[in-house]
Amino acid sequence: MATRLVYAAGLGAIAANRYDTLARIFTVPTVDDRLDRSLLALTDWARQHGETSESVRGPMRERFAETVRDALGLSQARFDAVWQEFEVLRMTAQIMTDPEFRTYQTRATEPMSAERTARPAARSHNADSDHHRQTIHELDEALRPLARMVSSYRPHIEMLDTMTRTGGRERWINPVAQRLIERPDRNLLEAFGALPRSDDPAAQAFAFSEGTAAASPSEASAAARLVHRTAAVSVALRAAAACLNELADQACHHTLNRSPGVAMFLPNEVWLDDETRT
Repeated sequence: MATRLVYAAGLGAIAANRYDTLARIFTVPTVDDRLDRSLLALTDWARQHGETSESVRGPMRERFAETVRDALGLSQARFDAVWQEFEVLRMTAQIMTDPEFRTYQTRATEPMSAERTARPAARSHNADSDHHRQTIHELDEALRPLARMVSSYRPHIEMLDTMTRTGGRERWINPVAQRLIERPDRNLLEAFGALPRSDDPAAQAFAFSEGTAAASPSEASAAARLVHRTAAVSVALRAAAACLNELADQACHHTLNRSPGVAMFLPNEVWLDDETRT
């Protein structure tokens, strides 16, 4: 029941474009929890309902989704996009609230910048150069420990196989996650950039020294804070995308191992919460 309440509140916050509310939901402490966890620990639908039989779990989620969708007045397509965005952002929040996030974020910042700088040259030659492939490899290595901070294993997310690594994206992508990475909402950057353990004074001091010039100290401080928060959220979103790419790869390998004869007909899209792979 608690998980469904958290999902309902989170889905409503995203539908209303209230990322500040969503961030607060994720950081509210659970009641009578000796592990001192936040509600974020209750946002893995598959894990929280893992002991429920599949015959009960499926219809239960369908009834829940229909109730929340009707309450929010959303079309099926819009509600599905909202649900996927919730999944992406809860995974992003898991990364950003991990005690080791700041350490690994710092290590990933330079590889992200190098890969971004190498993209134009790769595009102009219609192929990835050796240098760009190297930057992708280094970025993969930097994002891997961040991606492992995610505890989700079967989120309600659709993954599409792009067949290649281009434009700074993974091979398997989720359109919702890609939109958040390429066109992040400023409200999202402000709200999630302030998540616990990601807004420490040392990082803000660095951002201030690297920030843009402003007309007054207060404006300079605000600009530096946004620079810092944007960097933190950008790294976490890329790490979440890397985690999703790995989950999609695992799903395809599972399909291949179960039915070796369909190797040449592997799907180019997959839902990570597909119960038929169980």
